[in-house]
Amino acid sequence: MIIEINPRVQGTIVAGLGAGVNLPLLAVKQELNLPISEEELQVKWGTKFSRYWNEVFIRFQFLIIHLLIQFHEKAAPLFY
Repeated sequence: MIIEINPRVQGTIVAGLGAGVNLPLLAVKQELNLPISEEELQVKWGTKFSRYWNEVFIRFQFLIIHLLIQFHEKAAPLFY
């Protein structure tokens, strides 16, 4: 008996992709007994994930200020 099939990709899956790990592909490879390379398991630690549900407007001068601060302090980038 099948109770539910949910084809949506969850937010955590998308976050994993952004950090360099393709969890859906790894799951398929695991089920098919295909080899998984060491590179496919390398996580880009420190990757930030952000999701917006509304439009986001950024004034150009604030973007420039943020980029200057980021450059000097090596802060996390504004966009990923």
